[in-house]
Amino acid sequence: MRLLACAGVAALGGGTAIVLAGQSDTPKRSDARPGLVAYYAFNDSPKSRNLFADRSGGHRPAVGRNVRRAAGKFGRGLGFNGRSSSLSVANRPSLDLTTGMTLEAWVKPQAKDGKRPILARIGRGGNSYAVLAATPRGGMAGEAQVGRSSARVGVSGDLPLGKWTHVALTYDGARMRLFQNAGEVASTPVAGAIDDSKGPLRIGGRVYGGGWFKGIIDEVRVYSRALGAAEIRKDMKTRPAKLEPSAATAPPAAPGAPGASGVPAPSGDLPGWRQIFLDDFTQNVSSWGNCSTYDQGRTCASLPEPYRSKWWAYPTSYQDTREKNNGDGGFYDPRNLSMQDGLLKMVMRRENGTTQAVAPSPKVGPRTYGRFAIRWRMDPTPGYKVAWMLWRASGSWGEIDFPEGDLDGTISAFMHKPSGQDAFTTRVAQGGSAWHTSVVEWTPGKVQFFLDDQSIGTSTSSVPDFPMNWLLQSETSLDGPPANGSVANIYVDWVAAWAPA
Repeated sequence: MRLLACAGVAALGGGTAIVLAGQSDTPKRSDARPGLVAYYAFNDSPKSRNLFADRSGGHRPAVGRNVRRAAGKFGRGLGFNGRSSSLSVANRPSLDLTTGMTLEAWVKPQAKDGKRPILARIGRGGNSYAVLAATPRGGMAGEAQVGRSSARVGVSGDLPLGKWTHVALTYDGARMRLFQNAGEVASTPVAGAIDDSKGPLRIGGRVYGGGWFKGIIDEVRVYSRALGAAEIRKDMKTRPAKLEPSAATAPPAAPGAPGASGVPAPSGDLPGWRQIFLDDFTQNVSSWGNCSTYDQGRTCASLPEPYRSKWWAYPTSYQDTREKNNGDGGFYDPRNLSMQDGLLKMVMRRENGTTQAVAPSPKVGPRTYGRFAIRWRMDPTPGYKVAWMLWRASGSWGEIDFPEGDLDGTISAFMHKPSGQDAFTTRVAQGGSAWHTSVVEWTPGKVQFFLDDQSIGTSTSSVPDFPMNWLLQSETSLDGPPANGSVANIYVDWVAAWAPA
């Protein structure tokens, strides 16, 4: 995930930029410590693959990339290679540690040069808060953005390499303190509220200003208040209870190896969500052939199983939006859909003044409410657009579209309502070599949009409460058709959907 992937997010209409629906930020474990908002012990079942449970009760797993299981301080920990390993936790309101915080972890570093982040909240233009095992100035340090200033506390001495050390950073609204093995080693006066970055929480991975952790990390805790030395010492000595397999930590089926996008398909239930659909395109198909109309049963007869039961696409008789409105667009052609090398390949082209558009549809509807995720990349070819949508199964209402926009433009999300719309725009290019993950979470009274683990907006007015279908509509740009002979390729690594649990 790119650090500044959602810089410059704007909310238009009735939208506001907030995060996460259908999942409580309040710890529900009866033995949870007051103020504990995130806790990762890494004693998860190997079946969890790259997902690591949040034991605080906050219901937000950490997603790993290039990490390895290793012997931890208590049970298992995670090894980081110092160049590409990281864990990311999606933004949520409970991570806004504005008036107080404690960041804790056991670390066993293997390098002390440069910047070695342990735990940080990523922001736009800086880290909202962070604790580091090493810095270019010397030893471990803590930092936070308070108001318009950057506060820092640190020591010159290095952490011992190859040995376990407990590190903690606290802030109580007046002073920031750094602890090593529950002993205070440095402090500095700081006054004000910590800036709310609305970015992800990152463990061991690259942060603002560079640097990666190299070594092993275990027992990561985040509190929304400042702990005292005695409480930190208690956490140091507390061995986690045995973690029972759960939907968040033990998916029922392991996904395949990461495909071209580098991110495995998310197999299994999530807290608050029951998985109902997953396809990572492991079987090659040269062409879908033509498909029936919606009223004729949504069937693509040439598709082999299991695809035939899981997919439909607009047939060649369907006009795209530009053709309906202006007469110079084109028609959908499912024959330009194929599965190759673990990817769904969607090809659009312009021939003899007519666009061949594509619109595959996962058979997850009609249904009311759900979580819908896609991993994709697109060619930035002018004259083509996408509007991947949830649309009403019967009657008219509007659409929930994400992503939507021209392939040579930027990524946006829209709630098109019977009257007006909510629009959320980003500065992220829609087309190019970068892979992206787009997620729509639709729950009663709320629709939220996430791009690469970062919230880009939410809609809370006129939210539909009736069944809708899911469609990856890809077609002629509404601003004008593409050049004759042009081709636009869209690649999809995986598609997944969940219903409320």
